[in-house]
Amino acid sequence: MKVDETFLVQFILNSLPSEYGPFQMNYNTIKDKWNVHELHSMLVQEETRLKNLRSHSVHYLKNQGAGKKFKKHVKGKGPLKIDESSTKIQKKNDKCHFCKKSGHFQ
Repeated sequence: MKVDETFLVQFILNSLPSEYGPFQMNYNTIKDKWNVHELHSMLVQEETRLKNLRSHSVHYLKNQGAGKKFKKHVKGKGPLKIDESSTKIQKKNDKCHFCKKSGHFQ
């Protein structure tokens, strides 16, 4: 079956992921339309650009705030208070569940 080249170019453009949105918009605004070979070379360039963009953004996020120490502070609250009842172990069975000896727990 013979497929028209303009249909094929448009089909390929429509099947691209959403990150190629600006690329598709650029193609739709230009007057000259590409053939399959031109589309291929432009997509290779765009893929390289997107890879470089991703690596720069990852590097930025990784190094953002480097060397700074942040303290988490909740307004209106002092140091963390632990309820004594939550720290006590309730002894229903004073034997280890693993070795079945008393005096410790697994």
